[in-house]
Amino acid sequence: MQIPSVRDFGSRSDHWSAGTAVCARTVVDSSGEVLGSVVDLLLDLKLGRIGYAVVAIGGFMGIGARLVPVPWNALRPGGEQFVLQGSRKVLDSGPLFADELWDRSPPRDWHESVHAHFRSRPYWEEPKPTRGRKAAQSLPQ
Repeated sequence: MQIPSVRDFGSRSDHWSAGTAVCARTVVDSSGEVLGSVVDLLLDLKLGRIGYAVVAIGGFMGIGARLVPVPWNALRPGGEQFVLQGSRKVLDSGPLFADELWDRSPPRDWHESVHAHFRSRPYWEEPKPTRGRKAAQSLPQ
């Protein structure tokens, strides 16, 4: 008996997916042009939401790639890839995800500038999920 991989979970669905299966998915624009690939996700653990996909752009085989935080709500699932609600120009001119941000929470103005750049509603202003617990604001003041 072969045990399926977690990466196979939800591979044929736009509704469910294993978190690990999201990483390495291609990001395209609305015309299907490949823009980059998702390398990680930034989670807001207090709100229980995905805040951003970290998208690698440029480079060759991972060398020299730039990391751009893309608001989760600026991406739409499209089969085995994500469609950016914007153009290559918007992604290429996006704020970079600096190495030091992996170790600490970015300040609120960083979050606001990323959402403003992608013209997306900040995830913390989205309607709260209908779950049994209250989600608290988690952004630094």
